[in-house]
Amino acid sequence: MAPFALSLLLTVGPQHCAAVERPEERPASVDAALFETIDAHALAAPVETRRSIPALAAYLVAPARNEREKARAIFRWMTANISYVEDAADQALDFRPEAVLERGTAVCAGYSDLFVSLARAAGLEAVPIGGWAKGYGTGPGSHFGGPKNHAWNAVRIDGAWRLVDCTWGAGSVDEEGVYRQRFEPFYFLTPPENLRYSHFPKETRWQLLSPPLSLEEFEALPFLRPAFFRYGLSALEPQAATVQTTDPLVSIRLDAPRDVLLFVRLFRDGETVEPTELRVRSKKERRSIDALLPAPGEYLLRVYVGYDQEAVGKFRRYYGALEYRIEAASGPPAGSIGRYLKKKPRSG
Repeated sequence: MAPFALSLLLTVGPQHCAAVERPEERPASVDAALFETIDAHALAAPVETRRSIPALAAYLVAPARNEREKARAIFRWMTANISYVEDAADQALDFRPEAVLERGTAVCAGYSDLFVSLARAAGLEAVPIGGWAKGYGTGPGSHFGGPKNHAWNAVRIDGAWRLVDCTWGAGSVDEEGVYRQRFEPFYFLTPPENLRYSHFPKETRWQLLSPPLSLEEFEALPFLRPAFFRYGLSALEPQAATVQTTDPLVSIRLDAPRDVLLFVRLFRDGETVEPTELRVRSKKERRSIDALLPAPGEYLLRVYVGYDQEAVGKFRRYYGALEYRIEAASGPPAGSIGRYLKKKPRSG
């Protein structure tokens, strides 16, 4: 993917299995308060507890009051103590749980298998899940179905299966291809209806959805990142990863809290480009973004979100929330956005 560069800020209201980077500043997480005590316990684990999987599991779940806290203690310890290794194939590393525990590095399958081992040692039922994920090296319009590129987990909590991804919870690869250790609580007990935008298990039952998605439906969904859900975005239009347009106009509609800022960047051939014209409208929480593309061709449109009014123009204070692949068939725009909006129906 292309390196970051400045684009347009829209102030419309006050195994390639690594995730894509989220900047460090983020809104307060409900998890931070809910799991404050158990997280602190997990992060304070003495080095000697790593002598074996049973010893570590016993320490982690000692103060846990229920199955949810047991799973959280394991997740939080792993996200802080196991790092993603990018050149695993070159190093021929051992990724069995005991080896991962001793070394402290893994690929996604190593994370998944260690989580299973620790969970089972703690008296929890957990299974590994293999499949495909929209992470680094993929994006809207990507096709899947070849060799699996990711692994995560399901754990049974109070009789119901829940989804966990320790790899993406531990860190991510930035847009320059560098892995950054950075905690992402979104991937602990993620609702299936949210995880479906980024994860597709080979075994349909582990979607935990009724009805389940087909692979084609998964590929067609827009690429939504944790920030989309954390900042309260919803009602996204269009609900397709690829937007095909016969004129230069691209239109996006979504709902967002009034204090959330939207930051838009447009890429072509790996380089940042500026729209010929950009128009933003806001009616209560409904946001409308319309952009005239400068020329026909394929583009990547990415939307970041943030709160801080002082962060205008400083996109690293914002969070990537969603992205689309744009396929524009027509030539350069003739006229303004208003001219094109009159030609087609729109919502919002």
